[in-house]
Amino acid sequence: MTAGRAAEVELDHRRARRLGPAETVVWYGLAGVSYVGLSIFHKFLLNWLIGPLWLVAFVWLGPEVVDRVRRRRADRSVEIRSYAATISGGKYLDAAATTPAWAW
Repeated sequence: MTAGRAAEVELDHRRARRLGPAETVVWYGLAGVSYVGLSIFHKFLLNWLIGPLWLVAFVWLGPEVVDRVRRRRADRSVEIRSYAATISGGKYLDAAATTPAWAW
């Protein structure tokens, strides 16, 4: 583990990040609020099949999308720092700028 990096995350059998208890509650809360909010305007969503599918899809896909966006931003910031160090002749070179994107 490197300095400044968060603690290692727990992975499941698919090598995907597992949600913590608090994060699970937040995702289910967001799923419920979004379902109720949309079903106020679209009554066809009030269905015994669509409701549970909505919650499961939201909780399953939501964290995955957020993780991918964060990973893409982190990769992009490393590229920008590396480019800035290159054009400045190494003046602003630090350890994070030299870490390849695949090492995150």
